[in-house]
Amino acid sequence: MDDVSRMPAGPELDAEMARALGWIEIEMKYSGAGWSLDGVHPIYIQDRFTPSTTWDGAGQVIEEMQRRGWELALNVTGVGVAASFHRQGSYHPFKFFIASYGPFVITIAAILALRSEADHEPPELDK
Repeated sequence: MDDVSRMPAGPELDAEMARALGWIEIEMKYSGAGWSLDGVHPIYIQDRFTPSTTWDGAGQVIEEMQRRGWELALNVTGVGVAASFHRQGSYHPFKFFIASYGPFVITIAAILALRSEADHEPPELDK
């Protein structure tokens, strides 16, 4: 879905988060659907990756984003929780997102940041 900010928290949004991280959806013989980095070896069973609905899941996203060089800015406002990600060492956030539930906000902000980065990749130079 193009406008993830309109998606409700839940499995569909969690799947968008996994895809934004570059994970590949796989079918596992005994466990059902899962997520993989290489299309073969599972890293999560699909229904156990729940970043938009649980703090444990949101923590997994924060850790993965930090591993990739991102930092989270999280603020409680009068209208809800505001979140955005920015590159480590830079205080220019990608896109802020505000809602009432922290894990949901973190998931949306991560997807928006990863998509913004993909939209603004520098062109490859001819060698």
